[in-house]
Amino acid sequence: MDDSVENLARQRAELAQEQAELEAQLAKVSRKLIGARRKLGQIHNTRINDISVLPAEVLTIIFESLHRSQNLNPIQDHTPGLATEEHATPRIRSVQGRDPPGNWKIPPTNVGHRTEVILSHVCNKWRVIALRAPSLWSVFSTYQDAAWNAVIISETKRLRAYLRRSGKHDLMLYFRLQRVVQPPTEADAMFWTLVKGLLNIALGHIGRWKHFTIFAPGQDPGVWDVALTLRHAMARLHAPKLERLVVMLAPSTLAMGRLTVEGGGWDAQVLLGDGGESQGDPCLCPSLKHLKLDRASLVGFRPPLRHITQLILEYGNMPIDADPSFLIDWDVLLNEILRLPNLEAFSLCDELMRMDTYPSGGTDWEKYGVDMPKLKHLRLSQLEDSESEALEMYSSLNFLIRYMTAPLLETLTLQAFNVDSLPWDLEPEEWLAPSYVFPSLHSLTLIDFKVLNAESEDLTSCAVFRQLAKLTSKAHNLVLSYSSQHLNATSVITMLLQLSPWNDEQFPVGELWPAARDVTLHFQPDLPGKGIVMWDYPWWRGLFGQWKHTLVLRIPGECLSWVPLSRGGGIPAPEPSQDGTYSWVHHIAPNGLSVLIFPICHITFPRTQPWPPGSGILASDMHMDEHASDPFNVDLIDRCLHHANLFADMISSLRSLSIT
Repeated sequence: MDDSVENLARQRAELAQEQAELEAQLAKVSRKLIGARRKLGQIHNTRINDISVLPAEVLTIIFESLHRSQNLNPIQDHTPGLATEEHATPRIRSVQGRDPPGNWKIPPTNVGHRTEVILSHVCNKWRVIALRAPSLWSVFSTYQDAAWNAVIISETKRLRAYLRRSGKHDLMLYFRLQRVVQPPTEADAMFWTLVKGLLNIALGHIGRWKHFTIFAPGQDPGVWDVALTLRHAMARLHAPKLERLVVMLAPSTLAMGRLTVEGGGWDAQVLLGDGGESQGDPCLCPSLKHLKLDRASLVGFRPPLRHITQLILEYGNMPIDADPSFLIDWDVLLNEILRLPNLEAFSLCDELMRMDTYPSGGTDWEKYGVDMPKLKHLRLSQLEDSESEALEMYSSLNFLIRYMTAPLLETLTLQAFNVDSLPWDLEPEEWLAPSYVFPSLHSLTLIDFKVLNAESEDLTSCAVFRQLAKLTSKAHNLVLSYSSQHLNATSVITMLLQLSPWNDEQFPVGELWPAARDVTLHFQPDLPGKGIVMWDYPWWRGLFGQWKHTLVLRIPGECLSWVPLSRGGGIPAPEPSQDGTYSWVHHIAPNGLSVLIFPICHITFPRTQPWPPGSGILASDMHMDEHASDPFNVDLIDRCLHHANLFADMISSLRSLSIT
């Protein structure tokens, strides 16, 4: 027994010694491996390869081109999400509801992959070149998780670094600020104090601002305190290079009451002038061309308009206010805004207008007629959830039909209008009397646009829409989108199909956009037997009677999967894919019209191209919140049976076809 114990003890000692020797050998090998890796890295950073032989000037051009193409919202590691007041994740809710505050933990910060950072970490040469290229560091955008105190502190340090590295280069700054649920041990005011510090650093370089965007969607009283601080600072400072200003604030944060622009009008109440003493001194922002404000921002951020070419006035975040914070007199709209000498693009939400100042009469062209000689792009909207009959009556749409001329207008977008109640006591013949047509119009988009069917003898609403169709008859790109409802008797698509209760006496089909060449019907397809869109091919064949040109038709993907499209003549349909769908179909209509039919998928909607078209603003210049808050973005639940990558194939097929 004792011998056995002694033997085991001796074996243990020998094994322990062997383990120690192996660990020493492992440590030695590890040191050699670290050294080898270090030498390999040094060789990698100093060796000459195909791209390293390029001059620094050429690499700088490549870096700058790549930087310009990046999105403002970098790809992020999807670590456990942050909880906001409105969108707290169940995990965080349950933890905070169950554990004491001492156990609460701040979720990890997402790390974005930004071009300038990646380029500066490849090798020593690239880092030197990247750090010496000011344009790479001239664009600063807060991360989507910039909602915690620690993150704001980190973002402040990052902003300082970007400002230092960008030298004297023009700046493009984008801030998204939304305080998340903070532990109660932290003072609520601390977050907004840190935000003020962040913005004050940016204000110190206001002379270099080219684009400035701030979003504060959270309903927090601290937002308005920050907004006032920013407004007061901007009122005293000059931004000679500022070209684009976007301010979108949460409406519930307002610390002041309702404000109406009347009497002196906009210019008399400019808030971003020289300390408020110059009555809108344009020296503050002489280069300002693009301005986007919502109803909350209009209260505190109103710059001079005389140089504006693109003006976007939106309602902003929901819900709808019973008493909006800011309303504009129609006289101010007519005499100051619509008559701006350089205005090329204008977007307006009707809920920003004072209805009791709406033009009266309907026939006083000398008093109310507005000619906009430089206007190229126009968007008018009402809130989809608005139930106000008065708003339907006193709408910008009716004013457009009666009083506006725009010889250069190229695109027109109308959203959520309901042609029903009318503002003036006019007969149908009087509505149809003006003969003006927008001569340069090429694109018309109607989103959730409704027309009351007059089954009675009163055809006034029909006459109003016929007049709109006449005004826009030159359009060859037509988009009809219904994103939140099935097609019903009020939709324009139903009207085009001449389905009940519509008939040719109410709307002669030949009057409806005879020049159309590219038509998109975007809607939620009805299930078979539960709506007017039948489970059959002929429902959309009836669209072709009034069109005489080669046509591209885009319809929901389900409509192409219902039946083989060779029925009814034309080129035989190609073999469907395994899921029974088609990528596109070439059809010859009964009247000889050549039609290319494409399914639309959610990948094509919403269309996130910057508005207005041709403005020079790239998608990479816009923060994702600017897209998300745009009410004109069409969003449809994806029920399309097609794979998303088919869209690229469709475009390729379309370009390869020779259409006659």
